[in-house]
Amino acid sequence: MSSHESILRSHKRRTVANSGAYLIPHLRPGLKLLDVGCGPGIITVDFANYVAGSAITGLDPAILAHARTHAGAAALSTANVELAAGLITI
Repeated sequence: MSSHESILRSHKRRTVANSGAYLIPHLRPGLKLLDVGCGPGIITVDFANYVAGSAITGLDPAILAHARTHAGAAALSTANVELAAGLITI
């Protein structure tokens, strides 16, 4: 099993409610959200339930491909979710 498979397996049950509940009071429709290091995009796609605009930056093409697959399979509108690969300089 690759490390990607183990990461995906460990993230499948994660949601904004169980992994980012502390953020919910700050989320508003129209908010622009940048999820740096989104991994497989499971939580990031769930953010679409809370905000009208989301930007997702993935740094691993294999994981980003899974995030795109997950976004397409989600039973909600992901028109406001952008999946992009890039680098962040701090």
